[in-house]
Amino acid sequence: TWPADIPSEVPQLQNLAIQRVTRSEMEGTITWSVVYEGASIDMLKTYNAALKAKGFKTTLTQTPQGGNVIVEKDGLLVSCMVSQKACMISVQQQAK
Repeated sequence: TWPADIPSEVPQLQNLAIQRVTRSEMEGTITWSVVYEGASIDMLKTYNAALKAKGFKTTLTQTPQGGNVIVEKDGLLVSCMVSQKACMISVQQQAK
């Protein structure tokens, strides 16, 4: 399931099964990684739009095999990497 302690401004991907979630803390930074199964390259555009709707300015890189979208705002770094079969959202936040 989606981690309850990820900052609320980070959108989830809808209609995909979460395969694995990890959380770590190191040197004042909390990192969450959420791996989804069954993703498609179209999910990258969907997630890019979801981030923009939450007020993030995005950097999108796309190839026929996949791509990524990256945002940074107020000490929060979010990246979404998509391939033809899987997707991973990584969130990093400076501990308060």
